[in-house]
Amino acid sequence: MSLRDLVSFGRDRGFMPAIGTDPFLAFQREMNRTFDRFFRGELTGFTQPSAWPSLDVSETDKDVTVAVELPGLDAKDIQISVRDNVLSIRGEKTQEQETQDKALHISERYYGRVERSIALPADVDPATADASLKNGVLTVKLTKKAEGEAAGHRIEVKSIEETKPAETKPAAPKAA
Repeated sequence: MSLRDLVSFGRDRGFMPAIGTDPFLAFQREMNRTFDRFFRGELTGFTQPSAWPSLDVSETDKDVTVAVELPGLDAKDIQISVRDNVLSIRGEKTQEQETQDKALHISERYYGRVERSIALPADVDPATADASLKNGVLTVKLTKKAEGEAAGHRIEVKSIEETKPAETKPAAPKAA
């Protein structure tokens, strides 16, 4: 094996082993090219994004708001905690029973445990935190703390269901 075989650049010219080349060396070169493509992000179809679930963090002079995409999870399946100004979000999505009983031909949906921790940009008071889940987006609002240490605290998630306007029935005619 030469030094050229160990260098990652310049190996993307395709799989064309020279005649008389050791098949194991050719296999190693192809595997190296595959790993190079994977780490450059060309083979992202095989994995979920490294920072998943996706989130947005915004800050005002009074509070910090974190919005996290958690499609398919219910409020009861999500656990949120704050400790030392690190917001931790955990959840688990399980497969529906009716899907488990069927012969599945294609399954691209993600099932399993989700976990993400993020350092908050300011000292917050976890006791005043408010978390709600609407349309698969978890919104956590934390009030900034004036001074002191942040203690660990668990936050309850409330599910916000969209309410449809009540149907109004026409009033019955009054008797004369």
